[in-house]
Amino acid sequence: MKHIFLIVSLFSGLPYEIHPEKVQLPSFQKLKLYYPGQKHFGGQFTHSDILHSVGVVHHIGFPHDTSAIRLSSVLNKLGPPHSLGRSPIKLSGRFGDSFVGRNGLQYIYHAIAFGPYLADKYGEPDLSVLHQVNAVNMKKKYWGKQGILQIITYSNTGGKPKGHIALWDCYHLHESNDWIEKNRLVTAAFWETPGALVTLCTLICKCIKDSIPIAVLQSDGTDTGSEEAKAIPEVKS
Repeated sequence: MKHIFLIVSLFSGLPYEIHPEKVQLPSFQKLKLYYPGQKHFGGQFTHSDILHSVGVVHHIGFPHDTSAIRLSSVLNKLGPPHSLGRSPIKLSGRFGDSFVGRNGLQYIYHAIAFGPYLADKYGEPDLSVLHQVNAVNMKKKYWGKQGILQIITYSNTGGKPKGHIALWDCYHLHESNDWIEKNRLVTAAFWETPGALVTLCTLICKCIKDSIPIAVLQSDGTDTGSEEAKAIPEVKS
């Protein structure tokens, strides 16, 4: 799993040391509750709305992609131990990857730095995928799961990586632009949130992945025509 962050280090020129004591990720329900979704993708907040909400007056120098600021906002609203704290965060080898919001807390704005930050605080990703060129195949690896997905995309010209970070809800990015679909070369790291419940979307994802007709599912989520599905245990929080 460490290869994702070794790649980041190559671009940053800085080694990143992962600390031994980790914090458990908050539940997906809490992350989703506080997430300021992107307008035109099911949410209510434009890029300018997000910047103004955390205290940014002058937008010059800030990346147009505000995905890192959105996730920072969620973690800060959850409070300790999830808030980003008051010390500057420097992970990508630039002048700094975070700024101070009007509440005195840090907000990461370089999304490529969020992967090493999550690994340091919550542990290495549960699933890493390198250099995928098929968007559909990449998404299949995360079907039925909920958590935080960091996406590193590579442009056709220059090959310079760009980072994106968002919530992954079973089969799609939650209230966020789909960077997976819009890029030909993608690397991703996924942190699965604890306490996941078997939901309708999870069952639908399983049907798609296993080619099970959705109509044969019983109300309790089992498949009347598959012994394998009948043996699936209930997932509890």
